[in-house]
Amino acid sequence: MVDRLRRKVGWVLLAVAAGLITSGLTATAVASPQVEHFQGAKTSKVAYHDEWRRLWEDHITWTRVVILGILNDLPGTPAYVERLLQNYEDMQASLAPYYGDEAQVLGDLVRDHLTIAAELLAAAHDGDTAGFDQARVRWYANAEDLATQMHEMNPRYWSLEEGR
Repeated sequence: MVDRLRRKVGWVLLAVAAGLITSGLTATAVASPQVEHFQGAKTSKVAYHDEWRRLWEDHITWTRVVILGILNDLPGTPAYVERLLQNYEDMQASLAPYYGDEAQVLGDLVRDHLTIAAELLAAAHDGDTAGFDQARVRWYANAEDLATQMHEMNPRYWSLEEGR
């Protein structure tokens, strides 16, 4: 049972990482001055690239902290989840000057992706195979929606095939 749970958690972690890396969408938690700078105004390519990279680095950090918190029942986990969930709002804000309302659609999909991933981890942690399988189906459907939305927003740079 323990080995099975470990394998399942390993696959979940791999899937979470692959899904988030592939989607290319999430951001930092608390709106920083840099993110506020992007709200409502376009910026240079270099500044935007640097901000996007910073948002990704924060996302990677907080995703890892949340995974460890859920799997190890750490007392700060609700705060970690809240911090991670702020990421999609910050990414959404950085995309809004370029994509308008479509940035919110994408942000909502990313929020759902993150919350379903948390359900996957919790189900794996608890050994809830049925809950895990149900969440996995929804998570993959959401990932397909993410890839489609990204492609519709910017087909030149976000190909549907790469997003999938």
